[in-house]
Amino acid sequence: RICIPGTGTVPCPGGTLYTVRSGDTLNAISRRTGVPLDQLLAANPQIKNPDMISVGQQICIPGRG
Repeated sequence: RICIPGTGTVPCPGGTLYTVRSGDTLNAISRRTGVPLDQLLAANPQIKNPDMISVGQQICIPGRG
């Protein structure tokens, strides 16, 4: 499945959708969730620049199974 820009729809089978809050960075989300940054990026191909995420953006936190 594909992320549909502008709809907030992010596929996340086996994971959890997370809504970015003020002050969040992918690095901080990675540390907080225990999911390595490379796995976080792989689960979110819609993120073209890992240094630029937006408040309200939904990202997939993959399961650690």
